[in-house]
Amino acid sequence: MNEKTLVILCLVVSFIGLLVMFISNKIFEPKVIKISQIEKDMNSVLIEGVITQKEVSESGTIFLKIEDESGSIEAVIFKNSIKNIENFKEGDKIKIQGKPEIYKDSLEIIVYKMVKNPL
Repeated sequence: MNEKTLVILCLVVSFIGLLVMFISNKIFEPKVIKISQIEKDMNSVLIEGVITQKEVSESGTIFLKIEDESGSIEAVIFKNSIKNIENFKEGDKIKIQGKPEIYKDSLEIIVYKMVKNPL
């Protein structure tokens, strides 16, 4: 094979790989559920709600209380894990994705993705 053929082949394979990644991300993204439906053994959850309380610890960990029409849950965001977190405030409608965990006998979500949501 000549160099031009290899470059074209590499570009085609790269494009196909990106397309597969995009499609699989859409297929495997969890569906939005209500807070009352969250269970501790779920790998990942996606919820929509309103920030009703925001606290920042001395170490930089952020604790949010998120509410929807079915209930409320604490969401934990470790320092530097979410960009522009300072732009989120009480009253904002958000969508978060994270892992449910039990901490001190309470269910909470360890957040790894968070966006504002117009609901």
